[in-house]
Amino acid sequence: MVGVSIPATQRNRRTGFSFLLFYTLGSAMAAMLMIVVLIAVRELFSVLPLTSGTANIMVALSALAFGVLDLFGKTPHVRRQTPKGLRELLGHRWSAVVWGFDIGLGFTTIKVSSMLWVSVIVAILVGTNSGITIAVVVFSAIPSIWLWVLSRILRSREGGIVAFAHLQTLGSSTIPRALSGSIIVGFSLLSLASSMVS
Repeated sequence: MVGVSIPATQRNRRTGFSFLLFYTLGSAMAAMLMIVVLIAVRELFSVLPLTSGTANIMVALSALAFGVLDLFGKTPHVRRQTPKGLRELLGHRWSAVVWGFDIGLGFTTIKVSSMLWVSVIVAILVGTNSGITIAVVVFSAIPSIWLWVLSRILRSREGGIVAFAHLQTLGSSTIPRALSGSIIVGFSLLSLASSMVS
């Protein structure tokens, strides 16, 4: 995402703003689709005879498994990125829309942590329709906000060099996965402990 989007946002202000705007539009379209799908799946699961205690334990155990996978660097994801050739094929605006949509779906590209998967499980098993909506909007907004902020940082040559060098050093996803795994495992264990006490 960074390798193609940053050059697109640095050509000139108008082109950069246009790219970010259409990327955000694609991301918003993906968010709307994901809200509808998650609410529909949640409604299907709601017919199961699950008590809230059982659902909470299922969520905690699933999250614990994902947290452990993160800690061992085995985050489940599809090993693909949105094709860079879209820009030549579709042009500046439409490629940004498709990019935003693809990344906004959440499950079609490389993932650094299992936070998305845990959020989906929580949404389906114990979430509410408004909770699902808020979670999807937040997850869809993160890449757009990241691009907006990064495009601002990279406006100055010095800031761009520092930020890009920093991104390349963090190229391995070891630190984010370890952090994500620790957070997920911690919350899962707390949730399991509280479920067993009550």
